[in-house]
Amino acid sequence: MIGRMFRGIYHWMALSGLLMKDDEPIEKRDPNREWGPPSGGLLLSAKAKGRRLSMVIKNQGAQEIRETIPEWVFFYKLQMKPQPPLSTFGKHALDPARKSRPAGLVLNPAKAIEAEIPVESLYQLGSGKYRVCATCDVAGRHLVSNEVILE
Repeated sequence: MIGRMFRGIYHWMALSGLLMKDDEPIEKRDPNREWGPPSGGLLLSAKAKGRRLSMVIKNQGAQEIRETIPEWVFFYKLQMKPQPPLSTFGKHALDPARKSRPAGLVLNPAKAIEAEIPVESLYQLGSGKYRVCATCDVAGRHLVSNEVILE
């Protein structure tokens, strides 16, 4: 029972974008995933899951990359068109005063890691479509995702 509770909490944190998920290889779970352009052996992918955004970083290189990054909601920068206003939760979650919680990032060779960004919680999304592209910076590399549509 306690183990199930911890797994549930861990899963909720991963879905909230507070934690990374390291499940079976992304190539098996999602073989048709689109990727942004490569940058120094790294790739960034965005995929809409309803009004959430699944973000995956893949290390195609032969070296492990370790870096301390900002909390996940600050790590990924979203460019949305049209640009919706932040929700009350989003204003609190993305407050620059909260940037003091760094996270460890480990990118193993030939592996990918996933995080989910709760876009629908961070922004006031009205009806309609939003074009989204994400960026992040890892180990001196600037990564750009493919463009996705949130509906």
